[in-house]
Amino acid sequence: MSAKTVAVAFLLALPSWSGAFADSKCSMDMTPMSHAAHMSPFTQSYMKAMCDMMEDMNKFPMNGDASHDFAASMIPHHKAAVDMARTLLKDPKADAALRKMAENIIASQSAEIAELEAYLKAYP
Repeated sequence: MSAKTVAVAFLLALPSWSGAFADSKCSMDMTPMSHAAHMSPFTQSYMKAMCDMMEDMNKFPMNGDASHDFAASMIPHHKAAVDMARTLLKDPKADAALRKMAENIIASQSAEIAELEAYLKAYP
């Protein structure tokens, strides 16, 4: 895997924050990167996925049980990864290796979301 591919994969996992969603209900403080005023639609989509993840994490109450709290936290985390992967696939110029990774993320993490939701339903 090329250094470029690794760098882009890292950026997909930890996108830069900016003030682009300052008016949203996002609980994240995105002001540290507010100087990034001219973000691409792709970057905005990645940031929205991360913001949505943080909002959704607040909707799953933690109960102190490690297994429950893990499942509750991973659902929004995986949903954000799936949203970000779908965003990457919309870019016809996206790196081929990352496109394949995005396809794998969508398949594997969608299945894991279903497993986690089933766990929480069985063990509320």
